[in-house]
Order: sequence, then structure tokens, then C-alpha cells
Amino acid sequence: MHDEDLEEDLKTTSAQVSATADTLDALEAEKRDMEAADPRRIELSDEIERLAARLRRQTAIEGDLTREIFENATGESA
Repeated sequence: MHDEDLEEDLKTTSAQVSATADTLDALEAEKRDMEAADPRRIELSDEIERLAARLRRQTAIEGDLTREIFENATGESA
């Protein structure tokens, strides 16, 4: 893959990480304000878990792209 493509992929992935983190933050705030017996808290908790798993995958991809860009730029292993 060309460096320009890698940089574009990194920017896209970074934006996805930020969007997922923002959504997680909003859902956590919503859940905190709910009554303890509100059944939607369970739904929110499940969605938060799914988003956290997605965030983990996204950040792993972001790390891989960052290392690949570094290695291409420096010739060194990251």
C-alpha cells in the first residue's frame, strides 16, 4: 500500500475512533442519569459493550497503520 493510502486510512480510522469514543461517552452519560430500575439501562450496557469492543478493534487497526507508516518512513522496525 502506498504511503498516501496509509495516511488516508489512518485519518479515517482516527475519525472512527473519535466518533466511537464520543458515542460511548454519550451513552455512559445517559445511563448514569437513568433510574436504577429502568430496563433500558440493560440495553445501554449491552450497546456500550459492543461499542467498546469496536473501539478496541479500531485502535488496534490504528496502531498497526501507525507502525506501518513509521516503518515506511524510517526503515526501522516499530
